Amino acid sequence: MTLVISAAANALVSGQFGVNEIASALTIGRHVGSIFSRNQDAKILDIVAELNRLEMQELPDWLTTIGFTRRATIYGDRMRRVTAHNVLDDVEMDTVEGVATFVALILRFIQTPESVSHIIAQLLRGRFEILTCAGGYTEAPLPYSMKGNIVKFIKAVWESDKESDQNSNCLQWLSELTSYVGQSHDPRTHSSYSKAEQERFIGFLLAARRPNRQTPTTFHTLSAGAATVALAARAQGALVQLECMMAAGESTIEAKQLPIASSHAASLIVKLWLVQPPPDIRDDIPGLNNFTQAPNQSMTPPVIVYGGAAEISQHVAKQLSVDAKLKPHQCLRIWEEGVSIGEQAVWCPARSHSRRGCLELAAHSIRKFDEANQNNSMFTTIAIAVGCIKSQFSDHKNRNALQSFAWALDIRRSDIVDFLGFVCHGSPFSQTYRGISSGQLLALAGSIWGGSFDSNMRNLHPDTIGLVCPHGTFLLDIVCSPEDFVNQIIRKGARPLFSFFKGSVPLLPQSSTNGYIVGGSPSASRHRVNLESFFKGSRRWEKPAEHQAGSPIITLETMSTSALYLSAILCAWFHGEVLAELNPATIFENLLKQPEDYDWIQMRHLLGYREVPCGLLVESKFFRLDGPYRYLYVVRTEPRWEWRILIAGIAPPYVDVVDTRYISPETLARINRDIAGLKSTDRSDTVLAASTTPTTWLVLLDKTN
Repeated sequence: MTLVISAAANALVSGQFGVNEIASALTIGRHVGSIFSRNQDAKILDIVAELNRLEMQELPDWLTTIGFTRRATIYGDRMRRVTAHNVLDDVEMDTVEGVATFVALILRFIQTPESVSHIIAQLLRGRFEILTCAGGYTEAPLPYSMKGNIVKFIKAVWESDKESDQNSNCLQWLSELTSYVGQSHDPRTHSSYSKAEQERFIGFLLAARRPNRQTPTTFHTLSAGAATVALAARAQGALVQLECMMAAGESTIEAKQLPIASSHAASLIVKLWLVQPPPDIRDDIPGLNNFTQAPNQSMTPPVIVYGGAAEISQHVAKQLSVDAKLKPHQCLRIWEEGVSIGEQAVWCPARSHSRRGCLELAAHSIRKFDEANQNNSMFTTIAIAVGCIKSQFSDHKNRNALQSFAWALDIRRSDIVDFLGFVCHGSPFSQTYRGISSGQLLALAGSIWGGSFDSNMRNLHPDTIGLVCPHGTFLLDIVCSPEDFVNQIIRKGARPLFSFFKGSVPLLPQSSTNGYIVGGSPSASRHRVNLESFFKGSRRWEKPAEHQAGSPIITLETMSTSALYLSAILCAWFHGEVLAELNPATIFENLLKQPEDYDWIQMRHLLGYREVPCGLLVESKFFRLDGPYRYLYVVRTEPRWEWRILIAGIAPPYVDVVDTRYISPETLARINRDIAGLKSTDRSDTVLAASTTPTTWLVLLDKTN
């Protein structure tokens, strides 16, 4: 499918998005910023430029060839993939919006939206030569509320660039840059987060045109961050050439170009010195002679590292200071073997009332691997942990995108290392973690493959179901495709729980600060249609086995509550009316356990049993929370996945929803014997059977775990 964005009409001109999709996209874009809202978000720039009387100067030679038109990928309802053309086609470089868009694009690989907003705010105050105020640099800061508007604009630009050709080219060049920096004598010097050096280069890049300049201009730096910005500028069409100055012998310096020089001669050459620069060059690099980190700078976030297994394995080895005893090919071998072992992990939900579980591995595989690499235990631990996390994510729709990393995980932090040890060994080095939540898996994946700096393992919202990162989106499969998720849950064995997408996701409600997607918890007082009216049974407790009324329709929607500004819910529709609003996180938890996961011998300790007709499914608290500690409910419906989603969603969290079709005959016979003596409130003495129509669902409310 193809989507064309019209610059003239400032609107979508293709009918490939439905009314519901566009309504959700506009709602989310108004709060977060998206490819749909970019034009509107950019208007604030022109307003500020007019108030500050900004004047556009003539572009320098290296910025005259920049073009913004690109292709992008947008995901619609159920993550339907749509290709968009002419994205950013209306943006011109010689405008305020054009310069701000360029700044946002070249910094997306190295800084957060909040950090980029500071640079754009300085731009709008006339700090850089390319845009000047009539009265000079404006000392007065922009209004505080302006920051949120600028961040929205930046996120909208980033969403418009996801999976574009320019983005793909830059990622390839950054992978090569990672390899070159890794070969230097002291990579930590070049990879340290140097915001001042990046801003120095941006000021150089956004300089006004100098007349009568005959030779290319050269910028010298030791910062891989500044080099990253240079490559991003080249990807946008700027006449910028990066040269990595490397040692080719004891006294020889070799310049390796990134990318390989094109037919257009570069007007600006950036030289990244990965060796000691000559004395005449040292004077051009501020602070080189006292290049030391401040005491509180040692734990600042490092530059995001891009590349494949070869580049990341060397990066991790250097961060752990084991690179001296491991050659590059040894790092790669150990890394790939550790990741391969970790990919065999199987998610096992916890039996306690929490959205946690563990990733189980064959103990002998880990023990054998650890014994073979006992001198590099921490390195092997991280490799296995990455494999464990990867085992729960599917990227089959994105051409094996998880083979490429956008590594922002700071393994210098003891809590991160501690948690990674817990991920792959099942027991922490210190008794800090008591299981792994789906939110923690998302946070780790975002820092490994998505370029997200937020790797906080604590204080995550318990209903976290997804994460939107600068370089991809991680999402619970139940949100992507509820039907496929239910079918996968039914199957035994290992199965991914999450999917990874690289394009723009304008229909996913997300936090404006950290990109997390949270499941909504609808208010119990909200009016819902009464399902009982769709059934022919006149008696309140009549069993509906012969009176089916079809299946509900499940859709993903955006909702706002007093607790959450934006959240995601699954709506169950019946005959055109909203039957129920369901929290995807609750459904995920309630469907994880399989018949073989529960000790059905405990059924003899049931304190209650009740059959619930379909007509009463939407009654408030029909699964009685104030009842016995262990209570069994039986619901008979059509054998459709929609009913399983509905039952799991309107039940309270942390119950078991089991389909009797997938319970063994022996276990089913034991259950029938154990509940035979219980008094049923609906006077039913029906024996459970593994029938196909109607399907029997067992909902076990167990508050003793």
